[in-house]
Amino acid sequence: MRPETISRWENGKEPIGPANEKLLRLIVGQELGSKAPLVNFDDKAIIKMKIKAFRNRPLAMFFEQVQNEEHKEVWKQKAA
Repeated sequence: MRPETISRWENGKEPIGPANEKLLRLIVGQELGSKAPLVNFDDKAIIKMKIKAFRNRPLAMFFEQVQNEEHKEVWKQKAA
């Protein structure tokens, strides 16, 4: 992927397509998985996601710290 393409996604000039967004999420999850052991990464859930491309919206993912069933602190994605 070219740096210009990623830049256009980040600044909202071009929407990231559903397939590329899933790939990006999978790559980030794989790369950060060992560095964030309390984050539950489910690659199958990402593959099943129904994602729509949005125009004029910068690429951003938001997370919040919550407690899971075992009362451990985890990070969960939340709506932007």
